Amino acid sequence: YQKIISSEMVGGISLLEGAIKGTFSGITKTLDVLAKSFFTKTYNYAEDFKFVHPDAEKDNKKILTPESIRKFTSSPTRESFVTTNSKVSQLSYVKGFQPEMQQSFQKVQDFAAIEKAATEQLLSQRMNVMIHGNPRIHAGDTVNLTFPESSTTEKGQRRSNDEITGKYLITAVVHRVNNATHKYITIMECVKDSSRGQPQIEDGF
Repeated sequence: YQKIISSEMVGGISLLEGAIKGTFSGITKTLDVLAKSFFTKTYNYAEDFKFVHPDAEKDNKKILTPESIRKFTSSPTRESFVTTNSKVSQLSYVKGFQPEMQQSFQKVQDFAAIEKAATEQLLSQRMNVMIHGNPRIHAGDTVNLTFPESSTTEKGQRRSNDEITGKYLITAVVHRVNNATHKYITIMECVKDSSRGQPQIEDGF
């Protein structure tokens, strides 16, 4: 365990920006130039969240309230277009003589919208955290960060803030040594895409 010296929330959940970037709903329109077919694939936060975050779905850790989910997933808010030749993998020649080629025809249209949504959800909650110097911390590591609230439990223990407490992915690390004071600090840029509890609607909002 290490004590957090300071922390700063760099990014937060922006519903408008998330809608524009396809964080909550999106549609991928695909043209297969060889099969001469056109088809679509949609991503809906309410229904497809479990495919992106199976553990978070199980524990009800969505970053949106049920009301926000209904409003922002009623129709796709972002369109993307893809060209593909994935139908080639289904040709009898490929199946019979070059079966290994089937693995190379990834159906981009099947996961493009989900990939975009997952990336935007991950980058929407960024935090810079400063701790005492630790050379063992690297970008790509995961850390569990706990942020207490001012209130206490019945046993007198500090409550944790469920909205920002949780497991984070470290995306960048800076190690700084002050030659004058000989102090060594580590600054981590951390991201996460879910919360420990379902968001609550405040009175008056």
